[in-house]
Amino acid sequence: MKKVEPLRNELKTLEAAATTNKEEAKNNEVTIAALEKSIAKYKEEYAVLISQAQAIKSDLATVEAKVARSVALIKSLSNERARWESSSETFKSQMSTIFGDCLLSAAFMAYAGYFDQHFRSRLFATWCQHLQSVGIHFRNDLALVEYLSNPDERLRWQANALPDDELCVENAIILRRFNRYPLIIDPSGQATEFLVNEYKSKKIMKTSFLDDAFRKTLESALRFGTPLLVQDVESYDSILNPVLNREVRRTGGRTLITIGDQDIDLSPTFRIFLSTRDPSVDFPADVCSRVTFVNFTVTRGSLQSQCLNAALKAERPDVDAKRSDLLKMQGEFQLKLRHLEKDLLQSLNEAKVLFIVLFF
Repeated sequence: MKKVEPLRNELKTLEAAATTNKEEAKNNEVTIAALEKSIAKYKEEYAVLISQAQAIKSDLATVEAKVARSVALIKSLSNERARWESSSETFKSQMSTIFGDCLLSAAFMAYAGYFDQHFRSRLFATWCQHLQSVGIHFRNDLALVEYLSNPDERLRWQANALPDDELCVENAIILRRFNRYPLIIDPSGQATEFLVNEYKSKKIMKTSFLDDAFRKTLESALRFGTPLLVQDVESYDSILNPVLNREVRRTGGRTLITIGDQDIDLSPTFRIFLSTRDPSVDFPADVCSRVTFVNFTVTRGSLQSQCLNAALKAERPDVDAKRSDLLKMQGEFQLKLRHLEKDLLQSLNEAKVLFIVLFF
């Protein structure tokens, strides 16, 4: 017993020490697990910081590129400043004369169509004198053809068989911008050919006051909005008066016009052109008050212009083609310039904050 007792005591001591060591080991394992968890968390945070740093670098590079482009844009805009200032002065000048310019244009379209080129020029000069006498400003260099049409339109008209002289181009402008429906004096048939080509895509219909199916054709054009060319207007039928007077009424969302004793639906796209080949017809006052006259009678001046154009096409087709190309390019460039100016102003408006920072 004496030999065993010390051994038992030593065993108890060792067991107690082992228990203590196990508890310490367990505590150490918990500590290690906590540290490993913290390390993993710090690694994730570090990765996030690295990602954010890369994003900041990328954003910085993007901003620097935008600033560089903006500075380059500002430098290029300085080259446009002179043109913009000139355009601004031109715009101010146009605004100061727009009232007189519009009066002259409206008077021309309402009253000049009946006359030949020489008398139109005299009328225009007389109107200018009257405006000057009452202090209404207008452009001294006002060219009605340029003011009321663009190169693209004139090229299209020429392609649609319109003679390329000033009288015919002025007449085409009236035919496009009329308020009262046109009555065309067309001895040579040039206007008829032009209208048929111009409205070919809209399936223009031709009829005559002498045609037995005139009323049926008229009603069809009114309903479906088809352009209508009525010939032989010297045999005018008063059944057309409500159309020329635009005597319409609206009922339940419908636009109606009365033809004879029948109500017809009127399409908003309906157009009618009256024509005669007889330049000596004396129209009654009630007809004259309802229409806009457009005189395509060939005069010495218009015939000379047409002959020159025909000679140019025959003798120097290359020069004629170059002229047409230049007119087309002029219209395209003007349109492109307007689009670019609009896009530029929109871009400047969207980037105004950046420009404020750059300027200040």
